[in-house]
Amino acid sequence: MAGLCEGGNEPPGSLKVKRQKTNIEICQRKMERKIVGVSLKDKVSNTALQKITASENVTQKALITKWKWGGHVARQQQGRWARETTMWDPYIGRRTQGRPRRRWADAFKLQLGGNW
Repeated sequence: MAGLCEGGNEPPGSLKVKRQKTNIEICQRKMERKIVGVSLKDKVSNTALQKITASENVTQKALITKWKWGGHVARQQQGRWARETTMWDPYIGRRTQGRPRRRWADAFKLQLGGNW
């Protein structure tokens, strides 16, 4: 889920990422309405629904989880499997035409610099 909220290969502020976050939040509200047994016709607001279910925002939770995992991986020693697979750059050799694809760790590099 963390990959979804960051948009995978898209820049963090892109329209595609915002649309994905909105769709995930809509899905969460739909599930909450099903759990509580409320339909859209009942005109229950999203904030009231969130108070009733006492649930967290899924997109925020996914983003926080991603940053926690990134911090965990950054503190690991060289040679650890989780660190190597997270930092691995699969695009070795001749690059394809166009903008380079975004990697999972690029969000950290953008916020924290090259040696996150």
